[in-house]
Amino acid sequence: MTQDEIIEMVREAGGSDVGGPGWTTWVGTQSTEFLERFAKLVAAKEREACAKVSHPPQRTWVGLTDAEVESYWDWVDFQTGAGRLTIFRMVRNIEAKLKEKNT
Repeated sequence: MTQDEIIEMVREAGGSDVGGPGWTTWVGTQSTEFLERFAKLVAAKEREACAKVSHPPQRTWVGLTDAEVESYWDWVDFQTGAGRLTIFRMVRNIEAKLKEKNT
């Protein structure tokens, strides 16, 4: 948190600064009510910062076009028994392409 962010939270919690060249005094910052409001603001700011670190923004999923799906399909007569192996290869090819596009 920067000093400016902290000062803004002090003001938001009800504190005000008065001063002149070379000095500043804070007014309204000694009450329990002020301290509770300020503590809640600080806690919220920290939760927000932690959320950004622990849950980075998700990338947009990139799928396959119809043409890409068709390019991985081995057209085999499923009546011959080779269809099961063909589907397995097709799924693995699609999986590999999706990993490539989304990493």
